Amino acid sequence: MGVKAQTAGDVVCRLKVSDKDSRGSPSWRARYSLQGEKAEHFSIQTDPDTNDGLITLTQPLSFKEVSSLSVIVKNEEPFFYCRVKGRPKHGLWHVDYSRGRSSSFTLVSLPLQTLDRDARVSVMETGPMLEPSELYTCLSEKMVNITAVDADRHDALKFQLMGDAEGQWRLEYNGGSSVRLIKESMAHTGDHTLTIKISDSLGQHSLHSLSVHVCDCQLSENCSVRRKIQINSAAVTAIAVSFMLLLGFSLMMCQIRVNKSPMKFSTNVPQIPESSLSHDLSETDNMIASLIPTEPTLSSCM
Repeated sequence: MGVKAQTAGDVVCRLKVSDKDSRGSPSWRARYSLQGEKAEHFSIQTDPDTNDGLITLTQPLSFKEVSSLSVIVKNEEPFFYCRVKGRPKHGLWHVDYSRGRSSSFTLVSLPLQTLDRDARVSVMETGPMLEPSELYTCLSEKMVNITAVDADRHDALKFQLMGDAEGQWRLEYNGGSSVRLIKESMAHTGDHTLTIKISDSLGQHSLHSLSVHVCDCQLSENCSVRRKIQINSAAVTAIAVSFMLLLGFSLMMCQIRVNKSPMKFSTNVPQIPESSLSHDLSETDNMIASLIPTEPTLSSCM
């Protein structure tokens, strides 16, 4: 940078910086300072619109005098960086963090390598994902491969089997992003739920639940098909049992109603006094008719 001798009050240099934080935020606005043997001859201020550093000569310099200046640049808000160490199910996350680091460089126009904090935190929070999360295997099979997908594209992944699985399951590293799940002698047929911890090279980790269905393939060639048949059979059985229970409940309600409202039958048989009965069997029919009371009847007129 060349400066005219015996002049003062002029802007002698515009220093450009770049910052990927939100424009106009405290994390984006730059603060400049000068260091050097002739630093008292200069001042530097920040252009609020462009964030450039404006270097102004405040005291005249001698002719052909050579000096060097160092420019220190930092944000209004201190730099913050955190690394997630653990994600407990309850409570706050465990993090390592640092604060207050600044970036500095000489008067030469160089881009300011300021970390985009928001973007970095977003990437750091994305841990490896397990694919798939459900497996079917035969009892006779000893090994099955499982794979993890890392959005950060870290090649080296570490797998760890959590919980009490000794004697039933173990992991054997396969290199890269896959691992072998080894079934041992104590693993029985049925459903197993395993918890696997996957870590990347930056120390970020995630816990995943893996469902493993083990069946005897001598009874069914396809373990998953047999499981679907079992599920369908169980559903049909449940429907039939529900129907029988509903039918029995309906019959019971009908029986209760019948007991509360019984049907009554009565026969009105006229009582004939013994004194009115004739012992003379030779009496005429008219006399018998007069002795037996009858219900009145209505006859039509001819």
